Amino acid sequence: MRAAIVENGVVVNIIVVSDWYNGSAILLGELPVAIGDTYDGTNFWRDGEKVIAPQPETNENLEQVIDILTGEGEGV
Repeated sequence: MRAAIVENGVVVNIIVVSDWYNGSAILLGELPVAIGDTYDGTNFWRDGEKVIAPQPETNENLEQVIDILTGEGEGV
């Protein structure tokens, strides 16, 4: 699991820790935090924008095909 080392509100290092880690580094989960980002005690920021976890891309055509195959969706 990735974790950030923060000093004076700035990420100075990214480390990998075990699941049972109980130190002062901030666990990142899926957040793509990088060295140089800032931390306000709640959120990470880069160039004035909040760092958020990437959202999976959706493919509408694929979803339509799945709906047809499963008998779900509109007009089925």
